[in-house]
Amino acid sequence: MAYLFAILSAAGYGINDLCIHIGMRSGRATSAQALIINLLSGNLLLAVAGMAVYFTAGFPPLDWAGMLYFIAAGLSAPFLGRIFSFSSIKRIGATRTTTLRVSDTFFTMATAFILLKNVITFRSVVGAVLLVAGVVMLINETSRAPIPAVEGTTSTTAEEAATGEDTGTVHSPLAGVTHGILATINTGTLFALASAFFFALAGIFRQMALEYIPSAILGTIVGSFVALLTNSALTYLSGQLGSSWNITRRDAVFFALGGVGNTMGMLMFFLALAGGGSVSMTAALKNISPLFTIFLSWLFLRKMERFTVNLVASVLLVIAGASLIVF
Repeated sequence: MAYLFAILSAAGYGINDLCIHIGMRSGRATSAQALIINLLSGNLLLAVAGMAVYFTAGFPPLDWAGMLYFIAAGLSAPFLGRIFSFSSIKRIGATRTTTLRVSDTFFTMATAFILLKNVITFRSVVGAVLLVAGVVMLINETSRAPIPAVEGTTSTTAEEAATGEDTGTVHSPLAGVTHGILATINTGTLFALASAFFFALAGIFRQMALEYIPSAILGTIVGSFVALLTNSALTYLSGQLGSSWNITRRDAVFFALGGVGNTMGMLMFFLALAGGGSVSMTAALKNISPLFTIFLSWLFLRKMERFTVNLVASVLLVIAGASLIVF
C-alpha cells in the first residue's frame, strides 16, 4: 500500500502544479496571495476530514517532540517549499518547475544519510547521477527556451537575458566565457531547486515525527495550518494582505483546486511513510508527478507549455534516476 499512496501523492502534487500554473498566468496574483488561497482550501478540507476521523477513531496521543517535527515539516513544506515553487511556476511553467523539483530525491537521500543514517547503495548512487544529469539537462534547456509568458507580458529568452533586458535572470561571472547553463541561470530554475531542498527536508521531518505520533492526518493538519499562519503573517507584513487583490474568481478557483490536490499529495505522502515506506522511496515515487503534470499540460495547456525533445528526455531521465534510487 505504501507504493500506491506514494503514487497518489504524485498525482496530487501534479494536479496542484497544473492548477497554480493556470491561475497565475493572468499575472494578477502574487505568489504569497496565491498560496494563501491554496492553503485556505487545503485547511478547510483537512478540518472536515480531521473531524470525521477523530470523531470516529478518537484523537491520537500527543508528544511534544513529534509536534515539533510536524511544525518543522510545515515550515519547510508546504510553506517555504511552495513559496519557491509558486515563484518558479510563474517564471518557467508547471512542467519545468515540477521536473526540477524532482531533485528533492537527491536532497532526501543525502539528508537521510546524514540525519537518519540511511545506507546508500551503489544503485542509489547511479540513480542519483542520472537524476542530477536530468536536472542539469533541464536547466540548460530551460535557460535557452522562451519563458512562458503571463497575460499582458512578453516571454524572455536566455539570449535576451544575457544582454541585461530581463531583470529576472541571474548572470554568472563566467558569462561570455562559458555558454549554456553556466552562462545564464534563470531565476525560476533557482527557485525550483530551492523548493526541492525544502520539500526534501520536510520529508525527513515527517518521518521523524511519525516515530513519536503515528498519525498521518494530524501531521498533514499541523503542517498545512503552520504554513497558512506563517504565509499569512508574511503577506500581512509585506503589505499584500490588505491591498492589491486583483485576483479574478476564475484564478481563485484554480488556486483552491490546487490546494485540494496539494492536500491530497501531502496526506498520501504521510500515509506512505506510515505504511512502512522509507522516506527515500516515498520521495522518489512521489516525484513521478512530472508525468501527471506533463500529460495534463499536454491535454489542456498546449498553448501555454512549450514541449521539446530535450524537455521530455530530461523528464524521463530524472524519473529513471529516481526509480533506481528506490528499486
